[in-house]
Amino acid sequence: MHNSILIIDDNPDDIELTKVVLEPQFDIQSADKASVGLEMAKSNKPDLVLLDIGMPDIDGFHVLQQLKDNPLTQSIPVIFLSGVVRESRELVALKLGAEEVLRKGISADLLKHRITTVLHHARLKNDRKGYTNKRKKITFLMKS
Repeated sequence: MHNSILIIDDNPDDIELTKVVLEPQFDIQSADKASVGLEMAKSNKPDLVLLDIGMPDIDGFHVLQQLKDNPLTQSIPVIFLSGVVRESRELVALKLGAEEVLRKGISADLLKHRITTVLHHARLKNDRKGYTNKRKKITFLMKS
């Protein structure tokens, strides 16, 4: 089974181009409105979100904040994929919890590599969290 990626971008051409690059390796869902993308993230729980920063209904920073504030979506890794990325905006994105900030037009191979790396790190983080929770339960049971 492939990892699932949700693309949230207001530009249908960018969504299609990204889908063409990623579909052989990943299951792709997409939303051309941030509000729709947020609902899809809650209901479908993708393995990763590719998010544009500049969108008309809700900007990508607010989408990221809402994803990270919601217990259903807070562990989903987010990569910003945006046309214009200034260093100050990149820093804001990373401080809000984005894993990567990439520029549109990135090569297909590099995009796939970055996505694969972020997914791998997310799996390791979740495995560690599960291991820590199991250790806490065992310690609690041993003390009882």
